[in-house]
Formats: sequence, C-alpha cells, structure tokens
Amino acid sequence: MFREVTLHNDLLFAMAVLWALSFVAALLDRSAKLARIGIVVGCICGIVACLTSVAGPAPVSSFGFRLSDTLVGFRVDAGGDWLLLFGLLPALFAAGLNTTASSKPANRYWLAGLAMTLLGALGVFGLQDSMSFLIAWEVMSVGGAVMILGEAISTRTGSPMLFMLSLLEVGAVAILLVLLLLVHYAGSCTFTAFASPGAISTSGTLIAGLLLLFGFGAKLGVLPFYEWFPAAYGSGSGATGAIFSGIVLNAAFYALARGILEWLPRAGVWTTAVAIVLIIAGVLTAILAIFNAFQEEDWRRMLSLSSAENAGVAVAVLGTSLLFAANGMPGPAGLAWIVCLLHLAAHSLAKSTLFLSADGVYIANESYLIRQT
Repeated sequence: MFREVTLHNDLLFAMAVLWALSFVAALLDRSAKLARIGIVVGCICGIVACLTSVAGPAPVSSFGFRLSDTLVGFRVDAGGDWLLLFGLLPALFAAGLNTTASSKPANRYWLAGLAMTLLGALGVFGLQDSMSFLIAWEVMSVGGAVMILGEAISTRTGSPMLFMLSLLEVGAVAILLVLLLLVHYAGSCTFTAFASPGAISTSGTLIAGLLLLFGFGAKLGVLPFYEWFPAAYGSGSGATGAIFSGIVLNAAFYALARGILEWLPRAGVWTTAVAIVLIIAGVLTAILAIFNAFQEEDWRRMLSLSSAENAGVAVAVLGTSLLFAANGMPGPAGLAWIVCLLHLAAHSLAKSTLFLSADGVYIANESYLIRQT
C-alpha cells in the first residue's frame, strides 16, 4: 500500500510540474507545441495516478515550506481522485484534439490559461490549508478568464469576463469569510483541524453552511450565479466549455462537499437546516437553469445552462446526504454521496463530448447556432 501511495503522489507531482512548465512554454513558444504536449502528458500522468489510488485515508504529503505559520500539505482522497479522473479525461481531449476555434498564435494563450486552470483545480482537490487553498481557487478562476480571452472568438469578451470574475469574487469573499470563521473556532488554518469534532459551535453551523453554499455555488452556478454561465461560455470555444464543465465544476463541487460533509457538525437541528437549504437551492437551480437552457439558440450557451442544471442536481443530492447523516443514517448518507460521484462522472463525460461536438459544428458551419432541419 505504501508503494501505491508513493506512486500516486509522484505521478500527481509530475503532473503539476508538467503543467507549470507548459504554462511557461506557452508564453515563450509561439507554436505552442511543447505546451500542448506538456499538458497532454500531464493529464495522462494524472489519469494514471487516479487509477492507482488506494482505498482508505492517504497520508498528507508536506511541501516543506510554510505560509505564515502553517505547513503546506497535499492529499487527494478517494472521492477527489474520482472527480479528478473524470475531469482530466475531457481536459486530455480538449488539449490534445486542438479544437479551439482560434488562430494558432492565440492558441498559446489558451494553453497558458488551461495550464493555470488545471494547476488551480489540482490545488483545490489536494491542498490542506485555507491560505494555499484560496490561492489555488483564484488561480483556477483567473485561468478560465485567460482561456476565453486568449481564444478571441467573440469581439465582446471583455464584459462577459468582468461579469464572470465579479460574481466569482463575490463567492471568493464568502469562502474567505467561512474559512476565517472556521479558523476562529478551530484555532488552526489546516483542514484537519476544521474536521475535528466540536471545531465549530452549533450556533455557527448555519452561517458556515450558507457561506459554503454561497461561495462555492458561485462557480457551480447555483441560483442566482448561473447568470454568468451563458455569456462566459458563449464567448469561448467548446473546448473551453469542456474544461469549465469538467474539471472546474468537479473541483468546485468537491470543495463544497468537503466543507459540508467534513467541516460541519454531523448532527443537530442547524445541520438539518443546512441540508434542507442545499436541497431547495439545488432543486430550484436545476429547474430554472434547464428552463432557460431551452430558450438558447447557441450550443455553448445551452450546454452551459445544462451544466448548471446538473450541478444543481448534485447539490440537492449532497444536501440529501447531509440530511441522512444529521439524522443518524450513515448508510443512506454514503449512498447519496456515491450518487453524487456517479452523477458528476457521467456529466463530465457526456457534457465534454457535447462541447467538443459543438466545436465540430463550428468548424463545419462557422457558427455555434442551433439550426433546425
């Protein structure tokens, strides 16, 4: 088992190094060939790492340096490996197939943004303290904006990007507040301390739960944050949409799930209240997002709202898992969590295929419009 854990961590480290080098290569090499190769090979390393994941808790690997007085550690658990695996598969094809509808000189900036997004997502999955986690979260957000701006498909990308980043920063403020609240109660910046019994008081459970939903829901598209989805997705290619609806959405959901299921108390009336809020928010998001999707005439915009709808379903099932756990039913709670993982895995594969197919439509017709025949 020790050898498997070591191999798993080494492959993830190699993946991160390759992506970091790819980011530099994308800025220096106008052909972007080395950057593309580095990202693809890094995705393959990550996929192999996820497939070699072992069941049970893995030890935290230390990077050997500190942010403030907190030693930065890294660990991806089994649930994180599952969501990372099904996020990396779309990323592999999006980078390898070169379907982005942009000119070749601009392609390197898309690859630079992709490397940033992937590195940030990996940090969200594995970093174990609040300060480094927030840095990774922001890198993932900025990387997404660089991807869309680098493609330059639309002549009006500035406004959608500012709208997207403004809403994401509102969510980031909520994440900062909940992390500060948890640090206050736990007396430490590490996620291990957050998860210790009694780390948060009963009176703070509802506030923390709402902040977690508000913060991470901004990237998931939970009501009302799905408003930025159509404009942002519609300003980029289908390959960008595959990344957003794949690894980015999976990372955001994993962060929300870790906060809800590990950091909050597992019993009590306030935990039940948080679970009910999650269910209501998820159901309303799914209904309103899919109703809006039916009115879109652009493949990317329609698929983006479909991603918000699927994220809403996953949030509702996550709330169901918390509701079962809060009422002393660990079996159904675990089953609901498995449903979340299966749902998001299927969504990543299906939605990435549709987004990349939309790029095929663009190549054939020079348009992403949905045309009835």
